[in-house]
Amino acid sequence: MPINKKSYVPLYAQLLDILIEQMDSGKLKAHDKLPTEKELCERYQVSRTTVRQALDELEKMKRIYKQQGKGSFVAPFENEASKNKVNFINVVEAIKKMGRKPSTIVADFQIRDLIEIDIARALEYKVGKKIYAIKRIRLADRDPVMLEETYLPADRFSGLENEDLESESLHHILQRNYHLLNMSFKREFRAVLLNKEQAKMLKAEKGDPAMQMMTQGLSGGHPFEFTKAIVKGELPLYLLDT
Repeated sequence: MPINKKSYVPLYAQLLDILIEQMDSGKLKAHDKLPTEKELCERYQVSRTTVRQALDELEKMKRIYKQQGKGSFVAPFENEASKNKVNFINVVEAIKKMGRKPSTIVADFQIRDLIEIDIARALEYKVGKKIYAIKRIRLADRDPVMLEETYLPADRFSGLENEDLESESLHHILQRNYHLLNMSFKREFRAVLLNKEQAKMLKAEKGDPAMQMMTQGLSGGHPFEFTKAIVKGELPLYLLDT
């Protein structure tokens, strides 16, 4: 995969994605020696600074280790879900596991200025820049079971407003149209009570118990998405694939 010097994605991030893809595909195996900085510079036509940034990120992610005077080597890798023996499946598959038919309604789609500090931090994006703010309702048969609010940088995913987010997975679109690679997700959960607006959209009662799920989407170690979801009923049990 070549480096695209006309892309909005920083060169070091592109190189990072390339190296991670080689590790995940098995082309580079645990304890294999990586090409030298000079070799990477020549192979991908980038500066030594770019190569060092990518290697530093890989070391922070614990995907490589360095040996003085010998170079960089692929570290044995086990993701957090595997360590904890808990895997998460997407909501469509979870609803199917419930024995029900999944569907999606896009309740709101905006291109607006980013004003929320927590979203800016999660996306590592500046307040005041344009974002996509997408509100979706997930249904099991015709029963609303999840309310999702997803935020993405508008300049990174130009044209997303033209996609059909009710019939196709957002992540499939990002992979196909925006060449997003090596996606991973960090999730946090907490118990909440539904507020008036959430209860109305989920056809529930204000004060009903629910689960809040906060998800940060990462590609090559860099955030591309932040989602706040409210999940009701038994669906949380089916999101876990243990």
